[in-house]
Amino acid sequence: GLAYLIAGCILLGFILFGTIFLFVFAQRQSSIVKRQKNFVASVTHELRSPLASLQLGFETLQSRQVDLPTAQRIYAMVGKDLDRLRKLIDQILISGRFDRGIIVSDRIDRFRLNDLVADVISDTEYMDAELRSRLHVEVDDDCEIQTVRAAIHLILVNFIENAIKYSPKGSPIALYAKVSGTKLNLRVKDRGFGLVKRDRKRIFKMFHRGDDASRLAIPGTGLGLYIVRSAVLHLGGKVWAESEGPGLGSVFCVDLPLTALTIEG
Repeated sequence: GLAYLIAGCILLGFILFGTIFLFVFAQRQSSIVKRQKNFVASVTHELRSPLASLQLGFETLQSRQVDLPTAQRIYAMVGKDLDRLRKLIDQILISGRFDRGIIVSDRIDRFRLNDLVADVISDTEYMDAELRSRLHVEVDDDCEIQTVRAAIHLILVNFIENAIKYSPKGSPIALYAKVSGTKLNLRVKDRGFGLVKRDRKRIFKMFHRGDDASRLAIPGTGLGLYIVRSAVLHLGGKVWAESEGPGLGSVFCVDLPLTALTIEG
């Protein structure tokens, strides 16, 4: 009798374990499918807007004679929309390469931190014409490092774009790029929507977007922070997000080991 009881308990244990495993697997699959559906919807929206703008500009130029100032405004609009489409396609391609374990670039460059930050600001101010007035920058002056410049640029561009999208228009944003001991510290701080505790790690997953993004129809694909995480891991660093809670802003942080860098200045 005892042997049958033990065997029954063991069998029941296996059944419970199997049930729990299948439940967790189903939940994860459901979450992945949901994120993928959100991604498709987001990309569709991101494509539709510039394409509609391009079509309107083309039809305006084609249908009637326009004066030179109007034509110049249309050409500027077309250029901006084409750049937006290029950035979206680049982001999708880059995330796909990282997902397959392919590194975007391993080219080592020697450069000054403040020159890199200046390029990052130039590449992100298309999202906000007032970015330079609201952005506080602290960078080690005349500090030269030698590493994968493209990866550092990718990290900071995505952090700044994220801060612009998820914080009120005109609110301050701070960017810090400093060498501390044996690490390169990168920080981007905003006074935006903030993060609940459970989202501080989830936001770095592919396709994940916070509740505020869906509720407020904020444009995006859920790929930017995934790209950041992939680039940071490739460089042997750490990435994380800090927030005191909803409505209290966020700080996105990266620490890169100096064993991969050469510092001067």
